[in-house]
Amino acid sequence: MNTLSLEFDRLPSQVIFTLGGRLDGISASTFNALVAEHLLASDAHVTLECSKLEYVSSAGLREFLMLAKRGAAQGSKVTIAGASGTVAFALELAGFNALFKLSPGLVKPYAEATSVDGGPGFRAQPAGLLGRLFRGTGRG
Repeated sequence: MNTLSLEFDRLPSQVIFTLGGRLDGISASTFNALVAEHLLASDAHVTLECSKLEYVSSAGLREFLMLAKRGAAQGSKVTIAGASGTVAFALELAGFNALFKLSPGLVKPYAEATSVDGGPGFRAQPAGLLGRLFRGTGRG
């Protein structure tokens, strides 16, 4: 898949953007336009469902960052769900695990999920890139 596929679902006080394909310099403006069109000030939770996203470039990461800033300005929490492979690697390498709530899968509805500490939502605590790279080598 060489293009970006975008869908959205609306739940009470939450919007879920489902991304597939590639989020790169060519498709970043399309993603930005969809978010601008469908994100409401009343959305307390925004989820980026990325299980079908195959690639994200620095331009795509920039769009995620801009969404986080927009969400913070209106009091929304942004979750990235289902990222794996190179997308998860890029998110962790860019430090996005400290900026976003990361979830291994889609949480529907968001408000009913609970984290380890009993608060709303789920926050994955990645083992760390180096820990995964050196696991089994006796070096980490």
